[in-house]
Amino acid sequence: MTGIIGTIQQLETANASGGSGPSLQGTSPNPTSVGIASASSGNPSANFKMNAQEVSNAQNASNPDGADQFDVTHSDFTDGQADITIDISNSASDLNAAYSGQSFKASIAFLGYITESSATSFQWSLSVSSSLSAGSASISFPLGSSSASTDQDALTYGTGLGDTQGIGAFGDINWGGGRGGLIFPSDGDTVTFTIGADATNSNGTTSASDLVIKYTFED
Repeated sequence: MTGIIGTIQQLETANASGGSGPSLQGTSPNPTSVGIASASSGNPSANFKMNAQEVSNAQNASNPDGADQFDVTHSDFTDGQADITIDISNSASDLNAAYSGQSFKASIAFLGYITESSATSFQWSLSVSSSLSAGSASISFPLGSSSASTDQDALTYGTGLGDTQGIGAFGDINWGGGRGGLIFPSDGDTVTFTIGADATNSNGTTSASDLVIKYTFED
């Protein structure tokens, strides 16, 4: 699995899992116990969870900590999905304060770890679907890259040149509008990111159960 991988069917499968929740994947001799976790310790409570960190240049004097509105912690996940509400009740004043004159998008890094047994190589993936009344959602990669990371450990993000950048693919929510001003999402708009991971050995590849992060804008 390389580059941007994922379909609407993957999203439907993840959302349809209900209370049963995901499970670790794999059958020997392929890699076994394959999943996505928020820690490398092997703690079962870390499975089917991850973190996300907004990395946009979205801050100014009136909102000095604007670039964290789309952060996700492992505790936000239930059965492999995190449902995050973005409050736009004040005519998007918080979004305006954070982004106007600063950034035309919210860019999100995803931080996780691929659990496995008997794997020798790894591949992350990221896909997106959205229902936005203005703007769009997309996937981007660090400068010089055209696919997600092949590192098992994608738990850290750094801003320095050459620093590790999570799974090596960013989820972007691009605001609408232009020179006349930014246009932010409306009540009920959603953006859903699906994070996938593969573990491979000489016998074959096992895919982890996808994780889903769904942002809903509410007035």
